[in-house]
Amino acid sequence: SLMYRQWLFACFFLILSVITATFGIFVIEAGTNKDFADLFESLWWTVVTITTVGYGDHAPVTIEGKVFAIFVISSGVIVNSLIISLFSQLFFGFQSAAYLGIKPFRKKGHLLICSDDVRFIESVIHEYPHKLKEGKIVIVAPSKKHPLQRSEFAKLPWIAGHPSEHLVSQRAGAPNATEAFVFFREHSETITGIIQLKNISHKKMTVAAIDYGLRSDANFRKLGCDRVLNPFEVFIPMMVRAFLSQESYLWIREVILRDPVFPQIHTQPFAKSDEGLAWKDYFIKAKNHRETPIAILTQDQQIHVSPPQDFIIHQNDSVLSLKPPKHNLAYGTKLPEKIAFPSQGVVLIASDSLLFIQRLLAELEFVKQDEDILIISHAPAPIDFPLENNIQWVQMDLVADYELSRARPSHVKVAFLDHRSDSYTMMCVLILESLTQGLVKTVASFRSPEFATNLEYIGCDFYINADELSAPLMAQSLSNEGYEVLIKRIVTQKIKTNSLRVFEVKAGFPKRQWLEVSLLLFDYDCIGLAVARNQQLFVHPTNDLMIEEN
Repeated sequence: SLMYRQWLFACFFLILSVITATFGIFVIEAGTNKDFADLFESLWWTVVTITTVGYGDHAPVTIEGKVFAIFVISSGVIVNSLIISLFSQLFFGFQSAAYLGIKPFRKKGHLLICSDDVRFIESVIHEYPHKLKEGKIVIVAPSKKHPLQRSEFAKLPWIAGHPSEHLVSQRAGAPNATEAFVFFREHSETITGIIQLKNISHKKMTVAAIDYGLRSDANFRKLGCDRVLNPFEVFIPMMVRAFLSQESYLWIREVILRDPVFPQIHTQPFAKSDEGLAWKDYFIKAKNHRETPIAILTQDQQIHVSPPQDFIIHQNDSVLSLKPPKHNLAYGTKLPEKIAFPSQGVVLIASDSLLFIQRLLAELEFVKQDEDILIISHAPAPIDFPLENNIQWVQMDLVADYELSRARPSHVKVAFLDHRSDSYTMMCVLILESLTQGLVKTVASFRSPEFATNLEYIGCDFYINADELSAPLMAQSLSNEGYEVLIKRIVTQKIKTNSLRVFEVKAGFPKRQWLEVSLLLFDYDCIGLAVARNQQLFVHPTNDLMIEEN
């Protein structure tokens, strides 16, 4: 390279100058000047002169020697300038390589975050504090500058480009990485990134990806992707649970977001002594150790959520259990004020995403909500879109309230809102609340964390951060086999799976401890409690917590 040739020339010129000057001054001055009686004294004078230090302890006395010294000083100035220039170039070159995102990452066992979405990158980083502390997180982003340059993570190493490019993945140290998160707004870029990362790591890397498509999990897994998450599969059911059962919606949030003071789901193999036990016997044993078993993961990777009482535990099976935090005996989340949804009325769906609309319609069908449905979107209804008799599609701008008035908002029972722009979502909520004098119940999704306060301020009844759910669920599913499937099955209520439901303790119920109630209602796998008297939600309560009426 040019830099290498420049260093080679500088070293050659320096060595040549030192040798020439040493022998030259010795030959010229040796007979008449005792300061140059031997070669070492001549070498000393040469080094002092070329470096322009000039101690003056040795000096030529002959005319020839002084003329020769002028040439040595001149060559010293040239050599010094050249070396200083090269060192400066080298220093700024390293700085520039890091700034431009082309400096190779040399560590091993690191985590790759490949995305063009800043919020996704930040949310994944927050899930891996130990990797962050060790400096083992590398960002790969197709941008001209560090994607997080204005955040607390501005000094994290990053590589400019797309992981599908061989040079980019090499710079990111992909062959030595252990895990990778991949999400690009363009579906094809996510796919090509997965393929390259799997190939360059010889399939040793664990890859997790986000896909907003419908029914494409199988396609991603064929490419070698280890975990695939469709956020619609999580936050849309949660939006519907917020409408149907507010406590269950909160329980799912607490489990997915995994606050340090709340229980966590763990996967572990059964002990040898548990082999042959029936599920109910193991359940009682675990509850006495302050754990709540939820599901069994068999050795053929089948997950059984709340299996039958007589389900027999076999060798190599694993159990998914709720375990309490280390230093907490009682814990609870403050419930929001109970919102009474109208029993009659139209369900409004307003979104700029066809995928969101399709998934929400499917969820409403799962939970048997057969009210009339009004869909409002910028785009017209696709030609092949199945519009049932109770579904009406209106193409218009929801923010334009003079157009919204034509949709008779006073008849709306609940509105589900989702837009890529949080500001647009907020305006939709504000207009709906205004037109209905606050009677409409709004359930909205948002992306930017600061918008939670804004939505609450304008009267939004439930709001879900779609992006913040993705990274925790993916991170936990990577380290917790079966977690992803478990959460999906709980929230989607699909056939042959268990659903999260809320049962009310009626009047006249005798006071009992949580452990007693758990065993009485064994078939329902009790995992949480909403306490009316102090408006708290307890996820996996302590065994001795007393349960009363309401």
